[in-house]
Amino acid sequence: MKEYHVSPTTTHQMFIHAVHRYLVWATFAALALAVTLSFLLLKRVLHPLVQMIDITKKIAQGDYSAKVPIHSQDEIGQQARAFNQMADSLQKVEQLRKSMVLDVAHELRTPLTNMKGYLEALLDGVLPPSRENLESIQEETGRLVRLVEDLLRLARADAARATLQKKEIQIANLITQELE
Repeated sequence: MKEYHVSPTTTHQMFIHAVHRYLVWATFAALALAVTLSFLLLKRVLHPLVQMIDITKKIAQGDYSAKVPIHSQDEIGQQARAFNQMADSLQKVEQLRKSMVLDVAHELRTPLTNMKGYLEALLDGVLPPSRENLESIQEETGRLVRLVEDLLRLARADAARATLQKKEIQIANLITQELE
């Protein structure tokens, strides 16, 4: 420093200012990088969840064919797999429900149609009001009553299923008790 006639305090001040300037720029660069990486990682993590929300809305509207794409094997991938299994189960239950409603409608329509035909024939005088014709109507009425009772029993069993307390049992012990 003596050789070039430079004051040590001026050099020191220039060095301190240069370090501060680089530290400020490095801080801004690190902050920008951190914000960018945070945004990209957050988007990557939240994207499957946003998809699940959208597909949940579709399922709530009755579209059970929508599935969440599975891109990974981590917790999000496991959640997507479980979500798709739930959607499949709901779709099967909905198909069974529709099938049951069709079956019930058909089973109820048959005796009602028979009864209606007998009653119209009796009212029009085509059939005489004999004991035999009245027994046919009573038979169809009994059939209807049994169908409705079966439906009520099914509804009660379904309602009771929610309140059942399941517990594990040892089948061998149960068999031994029954045999004794």
